[in-house]
Amino acid sequence: NYQSFKEYSQVGAYFVSRLKANASLFDPHTNEPISLVTLLPKDDSIVSIECYLAHPKTHKNSIAVRVCIEKVPETISQQRLEKLQKTAKCQQWELSELRVELCAYNLFITNANQEQLPSELIRLFYGIRWQIELVFKIWKSIFEIDQVKPMSIFRFECMLYGRLILILINNQLQALFKAKIAIDDNFEL
Repeated sequence: NYQSFKEYSQVGAYFVSRLKANASLFDPHTNEPISLVTLLPKDDSIVSIECYLAHPKTHKNSIAVRVCIEKVPETISQQRLEKLQKTAKCQQWELSELRVELCAYNLFITNANQEQLPSELIRLFYGIRWQIELVFKIWKSIFEIDQVKPMSIFRFECMLYGRLILILINNQLQALFKAKIAIDDNFEL
């Protein structure tokens, strides 16, 4: 979200995230709003544009960002559209033409420049970031790494080390099962 991006930029950290359809983007030279529709590539090229991301309600306090847009294969586009239509039907809201059209594209936003993060690698970095996020989500939900009651520091250290050892053992077992299933059944777990 905008506030997180602003905080990352202020401390000199970098981010890679998906761009939401309702993001407020502005041209850095003219300060005019940028329509996402005008940026969408018609071929398989990747469009990369420097712009400003403004606060969604006030349109002030802009952050310098780079937007990268790439077309996805038709099968993925159709899957996204079906999922979006199902969600819209369940929640009883109408789909805009823009939302339907954006199903055919990956839209990423970053504050890293082209030299630091080339447009061709942005999807790869986003995928890695997403995998890391999933690992931490699993650690929180299964191993309850975030649930700590008041206790002495010594007990806390023992509990933390115990859970980390449990996580390592779990990851090793999972890797073994993944390899066995891949070899025996020719199936990726």
